[in-house]
Amino acid sequence: MSKDNVIDHTYLHQHVDDAQLLLAYASENGLSVGHQISSDILASRYHFYEGTVDQEVEIQFWKAYDQLAQVIQPVSIESLKATKLHPKNHKPSFFARLTGNAHLSQAQHTIRKYQLLTLVVLLVLIMVQVYWLINTKIVTAISYDLPKQSSAIKEKALSEIKTLLIAADSDENHEKIADSLDDLKTLYEDELADIDKSRVAYYQALKVWSLCPESICDTSDFENSGFVMVQQTTKFTLEPIQQYLLPLLYGWLGALAYVLRSLTREISEITYTSESREHYRLRIQLGALSGLAIGWFLLGDSGGQAELGGLSALAISFVAGYSVELLFSVMDKMVESVRKSVGS
Repeated sequence: MSKDNVIDHTYLHQHVDDAQLLLAYASENGLSVGHQISSDILASRYHFYEGTVDQEVEIQFWKAYDQLAQVIQPVSIESLKATKLHPKNHKPSFFARLTGNAHLSQAQHTIRKYQLLTLVVLLVLIMVQVYWLINTKIVTAISYDLPKQSSAIKEKALSEIKTLLIAADSDENHEKIADSLDDLKTLYEDELADIDKSRVAYYQALKVWSLCPESICDTSDFENSGFVMVQQTTKFTLEPIQQYLLPLLYGWLGALAYVLRSLTREISEITYTSESREHYRLRIQLGALSGLAIGWFLLGDSGGQAELGGLSALAISFVAGYSVELLFSVMDKMVESVRKSVGS
């Protein structure tokens, strides 16, 4: 057959190169391909570059290509190109060349990106968590701990005063009892004064940590309830952080943990493909939404103390972000149960 009569088979070019890549991978990893498959692929390559491809050669090539693809499963040509640096499909960006990452494969670029995103989310989560924890501790001390201590001191003082007054009725040494009452009064006044100092110190710390602007939280005059304004403003700030922002961040971090784990496995098994990126983007969005949903369901009316199976709501938000299937399967069952109830 003359070259003038040969059909144009240039569309086979990419597939012939792909077959070479698959064959090289099989040989490097000790996979038994078979002599006939190797011969057919190499012969097809020879015929293609010689321009002597005919129908019979093409049939043999596609048959060998199909058999070779089955031998190396679950690895595919797409996953090989994505996880191995391949000159024909590797086009590094300017930023990749600038940062010295031009030699990385598509899969390695993806895992670097998600590693950086995980680090950023983790740092943001730590800052928000520290801000929330410190302000919560201060507000709790001001609202509950200090008033409780003050009440306990007053009750103890009244009890001891009653004891002294009862003793005064049966004891003629009234001067000694009066001295005891004065000492007792001084002691408890000092303790209450220390509590007041602690409260002012907590309010001052709260003003710093709450980041409340001076235009809203005027603390120049304690008697005019400036510090109380700081306390109330901080409470209003902490509630949405606890119910919405922290669960969302924990769910987001859980989803990123799942993505990094899955990427590590796919790169190790050479099953990562470019389509995986869309899957992981959606997974991260669903993970953040799952964490936020936990905040709605468990933290809405619980005052932040909700637990399920011994786990805190924030821990459950992380688990929900890591395993979104678990949360949505529960939701599907709830919807199905309601549907059956309505139908009956």
